[in-house]
Amino acid sequence: MNKLFRNIAGAAVTLLLSSAAQAASVSLVPSAAAVENGDVLAVQLALDAPDAAGSSPGAFHGIVVLEYDPALLSFDSFEFSAPAAASGPVLASGHGAGLSSIEVAFQNAFNVGTIGTFTFNVLCINGDVIDLTIRDADDFFGSFVNTVPTIQPLYPDFTGAAVNVVPIPAAVWLFMSALGLAAGVARRR
Repeated sequence: MNKLFRNIAGAAVTLLLSSAAQAASVSLVPSAAAVENGDVLAVQLALDAPDAAGSSPGAFHGIVVLEYDPALLSFDSFEFSAPAAASGPVLASGHGAGLSSIEVAFQNAFNVGTIGTFTFNVLCINGDVIDLTIRDADDFFGSFVNTVPTIQPLYPDFTGAAVNVVPIPAAVWLFMSALGLAAGVARRR
């Protein structure tokens, strides 16, 4: 009985160590940490899977869903970065709880690099925080695979992003204060 328990425990440890070696992540990388109303915000969709099973740089396929608040942003476009390409249409839709989503199906992405870039128009003001979340479109089986040399599944971690909105009245107030100070210094001379 002890031998059976040791064999099962050894297999479990081996499985845990092998899954840790194949760590991968999909993340959102915004072009700016702070934006203003009316700005254009570019957000890169990045894949980082240097130790994923299969050949490197590989040909990764998957489907991601980005969610955002349409009161804060307006979706403009998604542009793929070579060698990644579309494997289906880019679907933008609204759904409950005031959130909208964008589904991007891609193929042939390298194991490390940018899959593509989302472009949004900023609609919010007064110190709002824009939260962008990302997830796998298939949260049960997962949609990520490396197809080189054979189909190897991949279960990445997903990391969203947050962008601060700089209140325009504060920026204008600061500019006016600096302008007044400069005029006061010039008058003293």
